Amino acid sequence: GAIIYENRIFRGATGGAGEFGHMTIDYEGPYARSGVAGAIEAYLGHHFLSRHARYQLLQRTTRLHEMTGADLHDLTPVKLHSAAVGGDPAATELLAWAGHKLGVALGSAINLLDIRKVVVGGGVSAAGDYILGPARDAMRRFVMPGLVDDLELVRETLGNEAAILGAARLAFEQAETNSRHVFEN
Repeated sequence: GAIIYENRIFRGATGGAGEFGHMTIDYEGPYARSGVAGAIEAYLGHHFLSRHARYQLLQRTTRLHEMTGADLHDLTPVKLHSAAVGGDPAATELLAWAGHKLGVALGSAINLLDIRKVVVGGGVSAAGDYILGPARDAMRRFVMPGLVDDLELVRETLGNEAAILGAARLAFEQAETNSRHVFEN
């Protein structure tokens, strides 16, 4: 994640600002790979979402059994999305569940930072409005009333280029900071 403020990346005291995926939404929830209990990444990361969906769907009739086998062992978020696009209500429900979790976390971030626009990228954004629609709804419900107006949640469309462009931006900002420091001394 990243926080863009006044057209610059806000990095925080140690350079780790913007780690949105490590914000907790349930201190008793599953552990993310970072070791943070109930972090949003623990709910929306590839491994947890696949495992959670599998356990939720093992006893339900769903198109995913045809796509992955009776035990759903090969279930992935991509297959979950494909099933939702194909009209599978169970897949659609699970993506909406994930969207709700995302919206709760976004609401907390908005309450903290008073941001107006959230751009969601990565694998989560590939599910489009199956996740982002419920995320928008939940986000608005969990934001203080005075902060709801003009909120936007949009899908990042650059794909892998976003990471490359972000890294380049950091390099240019660091070079600019270094050159200012040289001229000040």
